[in-house]
Amino acid sequence: TIIRSGSEQKEAKVFTLKPGAKIKPNYFLRAIRIAAVFLLLAVSATIVYYLLKDDKVEMAHLMAMNESVESKLSDGSVITLNAGSSLDYPEKFEKDKRTVTLKGEAYFNVTHDEARPFIIAAEDVRVEVMGTEFYVSTNAANGDVEVILTSGKVAVYKKDKPGEKTILAPGEKAEFSKTNNKIVKSENKDENYMAFKTNKLMFADTPLKEVVQKLNGFYKSNVRIADERIADCKVTTTIDRNIQKNIDAAL
Repeated sequence: TIIRSGSEQKEAKVFTLKPGAKIKPNYFLRAIRIAAVFLLLAVSATIVYYLLKDDKVEMAHLMAMNESVESKLSDGSVITLNAGSSLDYPEKFEKDKRTVTLKGEAYFNVTHDEARPFIIAAEDVRVEVMGTEFYVSTNAANGDVEVILTSGKVAVYKKDKPGEKTILAPGEKAEFSKTNNKIVKSENKDENYMAFKTNKLMFADTPLKEVVQKLNGFYKSNVRIADERIADCKVTTTIDRNIQKNIDAAL
């Protein structure tokens, strides 16, 4: 090919490119790269999952339907729920405390652990212990919360005032009244607070109206006194639910 530029002539070479052989893609190498990416993502996701899993608290729900139920928690504490009561608790307790939520009545035998206090949330009341035996009810008269200590020592306080604690000694009772919003400590005179656990009711010169009230709670019945003139009649007896299996036998 001749290229003219002014008076000069130059000869330029022309190169023709021809299509060559196609390079075949390496599908095996590509598959390895894709697999490596997915493996990296899977490992990362697994690490994140287990990191989050350690912080996630799995909750359990224990419910006593028609009869009392006894259960052991992960720390070894034993809980006896009265019929119609429920307990919410973590399957694995936290490192610094053991918190459960109670609705109804329960008897607690708590495993001693100074590093992790055991705390029962009972509506607006909190019961804090290290290791002891006691009774808690959210079904007391007028919807009050009641705590009775069998052994050891417990602190009872309102959830919004943790600094104002009422300390109980064995044989003492704390009652939280919703009416006056106060916790009152007194001597426990109710020998039958553990009846749902022991299956026994004991009465000594007890007015009939109190006996009937206890029987109704014990057997989930609805006995009423037809003549109020006998309501104060004194009764002395022992009722054993293993023998008197129903309200008719007890009466």
